[in-house]
Amino acid sequence: MTLLLIADTIPSGGLLDVGQAFSQSLAPFINAAIQAVLALGLAWLAWWLKSKWGIDIDQSQRDTLQTWLTNQASSLVADGAVRVSFGANGIPSISVDQNKLAQHAAEIGQHIPDAAAYFKLSPQLVAAKIVDKLPQVPAVASQMAGPPKQ
Repeated sequence: MTLLLIADTIPSGGLLDVGQAFSQSLAPFINAAIQAVLALGLAWLAWWLKSKWGIDIDQSQRDTLQTWLTNQASSLVADGAVRVSFGANGIPSISVDQNKLAQHAAEIGQHIPDAAAYFKLSPQLVAAKIVDKLPQVPAVASQMAGPPKQ
């Protein structure tokens, strides 16, 4: 019996009880409509914030990863782990010391763990991406251009 009395004293208006300003028979409908509008507005606001910040977070992680990959490629060149050679057809090829490449790729978890987790990168994929960045390193790019023409 007490439980029923307590339930009767709890207002049924939800967040805003605007329906009490109208007739007793319209109050529940007005309150429900206002609550629905509020719920839709909050859902739209949450979606908008997620889409807005999700794009920014994604771009920030991508920029961090690209910078780190370029730095690792440059570091491999500085360590002497990269060689550019030319085949008989004159097409350049890049060879990389695989041990040093694996060491550099494994460092992603120490240097940029958030980006590594965000993109779910394996050490093998990171190593491949570092190798892909090598032609962008100025020292490698100049070697790939070939020996000076005489």
